Order: sequence, then C-alpha cells, then structure tokens
Amino acid sequence: VGMIRSISCVLLAVLLILSATRRPLVADESEPASRSIDQLVTALQDPTAQTRIQAIVELAGQGPAAVPAIPLLIGALQDPDGGVRVGAAICLGELRLEPEAVMPALLAAMEDTTVADSRRVCTTAGLALGAYGEPAMPALRTALASDELMVRRSALAGSAAS
Repeated sequence: VGMIRSISCVLLAVLLILSATRRPLVADESEPASRSIDQLVTALQDPTAQTRIQAIVELAGQGPAAVPAIPLLIGALQDPDGGVRVGAAICLGELRLEPEAVMPALLAAMEDTTVADSRRVCTTAGLALGAYGEPAMPALRTALASDELMVRRSALAGSAAS
C-alpha cells in the first residue's frame, strides 16, 4: 500500500508539473517532423522560451544522439523561464545520458529554491534524478538531508521513482 501511494504521488506530481507549464508537450504540426541535433542545439539558444521548450521536447526522444545537447540542457536548468527549466529536467531524466555531468546539475536545480517556479523545478529535477536509478542514490541521499522541506520531498519522490 505504501509503495502504491508513493507511486501515485509521483505520478500526480508529474501530471501537475506538466499541466502547470500550460505549454504543449507535443510538436506543433506546423513544425518540421524532425530536426537534426544541430538544429535542435541551435534552437536551444533561441531568445524565445517557447522555441527552447519545443527543442527540449524534441531532444527528449533522440536517445544517445542527443549527447551534443547535454551541456545546453544542463545550462537550461538555470534558464530564466521556469517552463524551460522544468522541460530540461524532464528531458535529462528521459535521456539518462552523461550521468557524471547531469546528476550534479539536477541536484543543484533541486536545491535552488530562490528561483521562480522553484517548486516545479525542484520536484521535476528530483524525479529526473531518480530516473538515473542506483547511480543517483548518493545525490538523492544528499538532498534528503537538506534543510529545505521541498528538497527533501523531491528527493523522496526521486528515490521512489528509481
């Protein structure tokens, strides 16, 4: 029962995060069906948040081919737009690439409670960190010791998801 409740809470958190972005998470049909990684990397640097979010959504399905975008996705965890930060965390959790670089960045995103939308970013980063499985446990344990309740809750959700 406890595990089912934990999983339900995690799923509810993801749904709330996705609905709170108020942005489509599927490609706009007017966009090309698929862009190259180079095109997506360029789009990640666009001044328009919606363009960056669309690139992030497309990158999430690219698998190992998305490795060149990882540094920009990590940088997007600090984007001024909360939707971009949330999308970057989701994407990094989906891709599960470059854990040595990504996991510390996700942990830092969880711990940054000073930014706008910090609750959504913290929760999403915790779940994304949990997607890395066993290798993420040391970082999640670190977050469980945080003074911030939101960070501890997100770490718990990430632990349950792994």
